[in-house]
Amino acid sequence: GPDSFQEFLMGIARNLPNRFFIIFGLNNEVPNGIDFLKRHGPELQALKTRLVEIPGFTFEEIQELIQLVHGPHTTRSPLEINEVMNRTGGRPFIIQAWVKSNFSEKTITDGVSSLNEYYLELLRRSPRESQTLARTMSLLPGPLPGRIEDYALLTQDKTITTCQTLLDNLVEEGIFTRTGDNYWFRHELIKDFIFNDTTSLSRKELAQGIISLLRQKYPDEIRLGKTIPKALLAYVSLLPYSEDQQECYNVNLALGERYYSVGEYL
Repeated sequence: GPDSFQEFLMGIARNLPNRFFIIFGLNNEVPNGIDFLKRHGPELQALKTRLVEIPGFTFEEIQELIQLVHGPHTTRSPLEINEVMNRTGGRPFIIQAWVKSNFSEKTITDGVSSLNEYYLELLRRSPRESQTLARTMSLLPGPLPGRIEDYALLTQDKTITTCQTLLDNLVEEGIFTRTGDNYWFRHELIKDFIFNDTTSLSRKELAQGIISLLRQKYPDEIRLGKTIPKALLAYVSLLPYSEDQQECYNVNLALGERYYSVGEYL
């Protein structure tokens, strides 16, 4: 929120005056932060600020997206496109949902609640195993920086071919995106939608299944905090769901002591 953002900036100015930071924010939040910097100029002179605004979709880009999704002969009136641009600020996340939902007015008028409904519907029409994988990955703080074998662990050790199919299905539905060998949610809001739609009991069951599998595959690494396979990033993230809180403490302590051996994965 604005207060915590302002406190953060004040802390930087007082304690880290010679450091360089890049701060990302939503386009309706960042200007408030810039105004705050201007109002507190004398106190924050150590901070040299520069606002870089990333623009939304242009009229032409929206037309191009419409034809890409619905075919080269599909058009919407210039009046409608301009209205959508004005109401959404051209935000790609909302525009894409509007286009892919066959121009549903709800994606524009109902805000986040409608987007939540839209993406959960995309998930529910995916194969059940793809849904399970997406819900499991919503428990993680970020993508696995690893091979397809690491993702296979999150599918309860399905075959590599099966795992690849499940991931590709989620990409095709617009839930995941792929960058190199890494898969992750196309937008953090999608991750939040799916996480919040997964019951507490289901989260625990999903996590316990992965934890049990990783215990079987990497008993020494987990027990001794040896050089950590990339797949164990998932284990560490899921530990809070473990019923054995002492084990959770011991493993995190072991990982902390071997920070430099796991640092490249964190």
